[in-house]
Amino acid sequence: ISIVVKLYMYFYNNGTGEKISSAAMKAVALDSFTDSIATLVVLACALISHYTGLMIDGWCGLAVSAFVLYAGFSAAKDTIDPLLGSKPSKEYVETIEKFVTSYDDVIGIHDLVIHDYGPGRTMISLHAEVPADRNIIDVHDTIDNIERRINATLGCSCVIIRIRLS
Repeated sequence: ISIVVKLYMYFYNNGTGEKISSAAMKAVALDSFTDSIATLVVLACALISHYTGLMIDGWCGLAVSAFVLYAGFSAAKDTIDPLLGSKPSKEYVETIEKFVTSYDDVIGIHDLVIHDYGPGRTMISLHAEVPADRNIIDVHDTIDNIERRINATLGCSCVIIRIRLS
């Protein structure tokens, strides 16, 4: 019964973790899965010992320990990465660059910094290069509009610092 319940918990928590993109829920799911595997191994060893007389529980315990350690390190890494900030994908960086430079008032960007702390917790800052001959009020409005559109489109918090070119 314990194995079946833990497998149910694994599938439920893993599904929830996928839906809400939560590394913590996926870690809970992995914990349930390792519990079900450990219980299954204990049950199998007890049955094998009872019917064959082979004492393999020590070796099986060692294998389960290795599996649990691996799963624990994997879950810890997946849970800690969003807390410390993970490196953005090259495609995400290119999307931001293309988005910002698609406006006429922006010639280029530099000093792009992306802090990704998980879904809905991404912070972006960058310097936008703008022509020196443009009206600063108009450029400011364009930059504000870019920030709002990036925030709405990519679901992040974006700050653009304007740099004038001469």
